[in-house]
Amino acid sequence: SSGVTGAGPIFNAVMLAAERRLGGSSPAFPDAPIRPVPGNVVEREICALSGMAANAWCPLRRREWIGAEAPSQPCHWHHLSDEGLLTFWPPEYRQWARTQGLDEAPRARARDVMAYGASSADDRRVASRAPLTIVSPAADSTYLIDPTLRREFQTLPLRVVASTSGPIEWTVSGRAVGTANADAALDWPLSTGRHRIVARDRQGRTAETMVTVR
Repeated sequence: SSGVTGAGPIFNAVMLAAERRLGGSSPAFPDAPIRPVPGNVVEREICALSGMAANAWCPLRRREWIGAEAPSQPCHWHHLSDEGLLTFWPPEYRQWARTQGLDEAPRARARDVMAYGASSADDRRVASRAPLTIVSPAADSTYLIDPTLRREFQTLPLRVVASTSGPIEWTVSGRAVGTANADAALDWPLSTGRHRIVARDRQGRTAETMVTVR
């Protein structure tokens, strides 16, 4: 069944039923919730960006149903300072934030988070992150070169999550292929074979992964 003959009609029917229900035009749908609220959830105000419990400075908030036993520590991404509202992006979101044109505060290391009053649990989580981790490509991935496309358009983005900013030197199968900032990706032209990819930061810390290109 294709999307046109299967998923499309189902989605259309669901949306029409939802419109009738929310519009109150159908007596078959009373105002009662679709399902009773489970006893193991509570409604809380969360930061719409981080998903953690909203603090006094979170600019966007929403109410969500959260597991009653879920941690309720306040958001430590947003802080008010003499410079105004600061957003401390976790390392894994810095590149995304930059491509979206979002303002970034100085890099949030564990001591920065503590200085702004985050809980000890938050600090331990930040401090326990590996100082350098390759997130692209994923370990033991396999990539196929498309014979119908020009080779210069077939590249693999090399990217890390790092606890600090700065240059990252990349080598593939022992050969230097370039340097990029820790918050940026380096495009490596695909080459057939089994490759060991190594990232090295300016402190000499390394991370590595293996990929296969066919």
